[in-house]
Amino acid sequence: MVLRSFSWGMMSQSELEWCDTMKYAVDGWMLLGKEQRKFHKEVEAENQKRALEKVYAELGSNHRLNRKEIKIESVKEVG
Repeated sequence: MVLRSFSWGMMSQSELEWCDTMKYAVDGWMLLGKEQRKFHKEVEAENQKRALEKVYAELGSNHRLNRKEIKIESVKEVG
């Protein structure tokens, strides 16, 4: 296991770029029992992939859903 310690004063601009977040709107369907329900979530994330991971995590945690019970229709960057 590799442990890294960071000092904010010592990081270059390129190392800090990953900290910039954008707002993403994620639309899709989730399966609740035998019922399909449409959802719309807005999340802040570094990129589209992390936005999807946040939505999967939130829906899985709040509704006890597996990833196969969540279908993503679109991911759009919100201004």
